[in-house]
Order: sequence, then structure tokens, then C-alpha cells
Amino acid sequence: ELGCGCSALPAAVAALKGAAHAMATDGMASLAALARSNMELNLIPVTVQQLVWQDVVENVAATSAGSNDWDLVVFATAIYTVGNAELLAECIRALVSTDTEIVGALDCWACGVQEFIEKMRHFGFIAKQLHCTQELLRSIDSGHVFADQEDEAKCRSCWTWYPASYSILVCWQRQAE
Repeated sequence: ELGCGCSALPAAVAALKGAAHAMATDGMASLAALARSNMELNLIPVTVQQLVWQDVVENVAATSAGSNDWDLVVFATAIYTVGNAELLAECIRALVSTDTEIVGALDCWACGVQEFIEKMRHFGFIAKQLHCTQELLRSIDSGHVFADQEDEAKCRSCWTWYPASYSILVCWQRQAE
């Protein structure tokens, strides 16, 4: 997982669903430390480390991140600026092989998303949007996916501010050269 923040949720799900090895990374040491603590406290077998995308692009940290041997690379809402979008695309290019699947959650209106998509295309990645039904998106936005009213109340700000329908899931695969 690239840009895991303090939760490392995609990496945790991968580990809990049987991934042989799951790794979560973030460029900020403090967030990586929080994610590591969360994994340890919840006994989830995820390796967490700091990974600065610029270092990977410059090939300083690619070896420690297991360059080119990942089956799946994920990220969720990790694009905030044009510069960081381009770095993410370059980092992905440095880390993956033609067999690697990349799945990302993109905030449609976030600054840099269009540049990220263009950079991925430039690097030879083919994209397909993963389908989420309108019913699922409405359920998430309305809170109907929660087990009870208390859960819904705790999370209300998440979907009131930024509805799920503003995000898309995209899967990329590098074309064989």
C-alpha cells in the first residue's frame, strides 16, 4: 500500500484475506509509526515502513520496498497535488512489473488526479474502472451500510463532506514491452 496514512486499511484487508505478505508504506515517518502501532495492536500481520516516493523514483529505496515483486499495489485517496500525483505514478512505475495489478481509489475532484491518469497512460499502464453500483454508492452515502445507528452517527461526517459517488476505483496493469 502506498500512502497508508495512520490506518493502513487496504494492507490490513489484504493481510486478513490471506495475502502471503502485506506491506503498508507512507512517506511520513510519524504516520508510518502510527500505522505500525495500529497493526501491532490489532495483531494484523502487515509490515509497515516509511517509503518516500521521491527516493523510490531516484532508486534509493526501491530495493527495500521489494521492487518489482508485488502481485498487487494499492492506494486510496493519496493524490493531493500535481507534484505528488506525478511522483506516485513514477513510484508505481519503479515498483511494479507487467504482472502487478495496481488498484487505486481516486477522488474525482482532487487536484492532480487528471495528471496522475495521464502519467500512468504515458508510462504504458492500461486502466479499467472497477464497477460500483449506484445502489452501493447510495447505501454508503446514506449510511445504510452500517450495522446500527450509533455506527452511522460516528461516521456521518465522512460521507456528508465527501460522498462516495465522488470517488472511483481504477485498476491498472502495465503493458508488456
